[in-house]
Amino acid sequence: MIEFIVLLVLIGVALLYGTANREGYQNPSSDGQPIPYLSACPGQMTTFYLPDGRPACCDGALTDGQCRYQSKCVMTGPGTPDVPNCTDIQNKNYQRKGNRLCPPSMGTYFEDPSTKKKGCTDGILDTDYHRPAQPTQPTCWIYPTMEENLDKSDSCAIQKDLEEAQCFGRGCKKMISPSNPPLVTIQFQDDMGMYRTAYTRKSALHFLNKTQPNWRGSIDLDKNSNVAEVAKAFYVDKTLSSNQIQM
Repeated sequence: MIEFIVLLVLIGVALLYGTANREGYQNPSSDGQPIPYLSACPGQMTTFYLPDGRPACCDGALTDGQCRYQSKCVMTGPGTPDVPNCTDIQNKNYQRKGNRLCPPSMGTYFEDPSTKKKGCTDGILDTDYHRPAQPTQPTCWIYPTMEENLDKSDSCAIQKDLEEAQCFGRGCKKMISPSNPPLVTIQFQDDMGMYRTAYTRKSALHFLNKTQPNWRGSIDLDKNSNVAEVAKAFYVDKTLSSNQIQM
């Protein structure tokens, strides 16, 4: 436990004096305009052609070159209630994934089948819905495994944890530490003006699992003042006393 506390103190001091100052992405305005038409079928849908020659997509196998029993969508032109434009399907699919996986500042989900890359961005996508329309758009990444998502400081999981973390105390700042793995860090002043540093439970748990696999024998995250909600209860809300916490 001593090693854990010393390491966290060193990280907090480094952040406090400006050696690491990465904060959450800013959220510039975006027009949010949908892309009119896709140039490839969404997801695993199969391309076929309607009797009028328009390209369309089928959610399943074709029968005699047509999508007879599965849901389908059209690639170009206006859709109908029975056969919507494929952008409607793609938009709904991406919106569901974005609501679950993307941080608030980068709410537009995307995935690229050719590179297997997935992520979130602030702004519109290219005409294939495979990547941000502009390379300068703020972007985070969704990695294949949960461990990678918690190990990478540019992951959407870390960014989401950062943005959803509650700030408390005076002069509060939130940032991602340069540690390995990264810690979502909250710096604040208590009522005596002392600078304090705490970490989200999610990032602290992963940090301990990676750096001190046997930590559970000496550290209680429900009582440790390095964990954000415990720090808030002890230093700010005063709902915990010193004999109820681990320093």
